[in-house]
Amino acid sequence: MPLPTLGILHDDLSPETLKVRFKARRQALMHGKEGILALSGLAGNPTQKTPWMYADSPVIQAPLFLYLTGLNQADCKLIITAQGNPLLFLPPYLEKAVFWEGPYLGFGDVESHRFLAKIGFESIYPTAKFWSVLADTLPNADPPVWTYWNQSDQKPNQILRDQHWHFSRQLHQFLNRHSGNAMHNLGPQAWQSWVTLDEGGRSSLMTANRLSAKALMSTLPVISTTRSEMDIAGKLRGELQSRTPFGLSFPPIVASGAHAAILHYTSNDGDVAPNNLILIDFGAKWNAMPADISRTFPRSGRFNPLQKRLYDVVLSTQQWVEKSARPGIRISELNSLAWNHLEKALKQALGPDGRAKRPYQHSPHNVGHLIGYQVHDGDAFREYRELPLKTGMAITNEPGLYGTFEATINGKHYRETLGIRIEDTLYITANGCENLTPFPKTTTDIEALLAV
Repeated sequence: MPLPTLGILHDDLSPETLKVRFKARRQALMHGKEGILALSGLAGNPTQKTPWMYADSPVIQAPLFLYLTGLNQADCKLIITAQGNPLLFLPPYLEKAVFWEGPYLGFGDVESHRFLAKIGFESIYPTAKFWSVLADTLPNADPPVWTYWNQSDQKPNQILRDQHWHFSRQLHQFLNRHSGNAMHNLGPQAWQSWVTLDEGGRSSLMTANRLSAKALMSTLPVISTTRSEMDIAGKLRGELQSRTPFGLSFPPIVASGAHAAILHYTSNDGDVAPNNLILIDFGAKWNAMPADISRTFPRSGRFNPLQKRLYDVVLSTQQWVEKSARPGIRISELNSLAWNHLEKALKQALGPDGRAKRPYQHSPHNVGHLIGYQVHDGDAFREYRELPLKTGMAITNEPGLYGTFEATINGKHYRETLGIRIEDTLYITANGCENLTPFPKTTTDIEALLAV
């Protein structure tokens, strides 16, 4: 298994291929635009800035900066000139920093400069010189300076005041003092660029799903013997982390019985009763691509009749969404298709005397979300749900059913509180979609897996 190249998330591509990739991305992003692009990466490593929140997060870079450079380290900046040439700004290379944190790509280090030149970054400066170099690079006439911040298209007053916004304020003040050039936001073009995967991104996403599926397969023996969610969560974490140096997509959810009716249950410390269903939501990263998979298992090894009926309701809904996913359709449309199908199937499954008590009326959550460099990617305000999907985008397909259900089946009354979710990743192709999640999901297949 290859380890990550120093400071670079590379999708297992050669330096020569990365050079072509980043050049093409710069040109596409700036096509038809006058002026230059000024962009800041993550200002500081989030795992180190707050001492009491030392997080395990190997992938830290802001998505747009990562998309244009591959650099996965803090304190970097970027300028792209009107000719499309990149000026890259790095923190100084310090032996003391290497001693404490390990090697990194830094200004003044011969090997860093040599490697970056191979992937198309020959003009390297220290980050401390960013503003002075920007002043020398600014066009003298009217062309604007482009950057990126999160602002709602539908409600312009809604702005996410994150690191992008703070940098844009600094940039705005600098331009007012030095040149008067206007500042423009790349807006939706930026995030739509990085969530439209090239072949390297698709390959990494497939690898993330494949490794995650193998980790779950190795965790299955614990399910039939455990009495605690913690046993499964610990085993799963270990299996995931043994397969990737890039970390987990998010903290796994292992929820049994009524806990599975809590959408983002993360305690993972409850007891598991012999007849409970266990919902597991998890994923590993490969390079920057995160897997996001959910499966639901019977602790006993077999679904009881009510559990099976409810599970098949969710599965049929998921299959309906997969058949419907294609370029041009909106996630909001998939939502309508999914939840309308589920309600009809649920009514039929429970029968005339069945009951369902749920903490929602119709749809508990969106049936899917975009996946890119973040497991929940796209614009910060989720307005992407109303935009047509494009070839190369990846979405989750994750219908679910949560609450207390009861029905009489073959003369026996069943009642239980549970949550069932089945989640795959769909890659949008020219003619439909490709399912990237290689893990069985029918009740027959799951019972066979647990019987081994």
